[in-house]
Amino acid sequence: PVTRSPRRVAFIHRSLSLSSRRGIYNLEELLHLATAWGAEAFTLEFEPMSLLQQVEVMQSVTVVVGVTGTGLWNAIWMRDGGLGVQLFPFGVGFKGGIEFEHAIRHGPAHYVAWHAPRYFKNDVYANGYDSCGAPRGCSPDEMLTPTFQMQALAFTDPAAFWEQDWGAAWLVYYGQDAINVDPVAFAKILEEYAHDVLLPHATD
Repeated sequence: PVTRSPRRVAFIHRSLSLSSRRGIYNLEELLHLATAWGAEAFTLEFEPMSLLQQVEVMQSVTVVVGVTGTGLWNAIWMRDGGLGVQLFPFGVGFKGGIEFEHAIRHGPAHYVAWHAPRYFKNDVYANGYDSCGAPRGCSPDEMLTPTFQMQALAFTDPAAFWEQDWGAAWLVYYGQDAINVDPVAFAKILEEYAHDVLLPHATD
């Protein structure tokens, strides 16, 4: 079990061509936080790896972190007691991601979802001049103006927007660029996992 091994936190890093889409803007900050937590923190790019290499590296991981996507399937290879953290861009968690949650729950068992409260899109501007790209992003309220050619429902009730127009919702939510993950929330996820899972079993 992972409780008997050194802490290792892996961040799934998509290929360079996809780094701005569903990527982690403040990845370096999160790596630093994981290191301060007492872990060896590193990035993983699965594309160039063989299946055997993917299994081997995931067997050594305590925590895996990634924006919702196929890379999280690899969590199923983790040892019992590990943690999988699925990061959701704004609006995405209302449709999709359940398959990766299942992979984590049936693999290492411990699962946490983090939902971005802001919309991240580099070429969209709020108030006429503030980019919605990271690190700032845009609050849902800022998107409710006539200048944006998007339905208000997309920002007032994402779940209802998915039900109303699946295709439009896919374009609005999955078309976002790299998200800025709240470092305080991320640090809390690690600390709660250590308190609830790692420390109680450290002497088993």
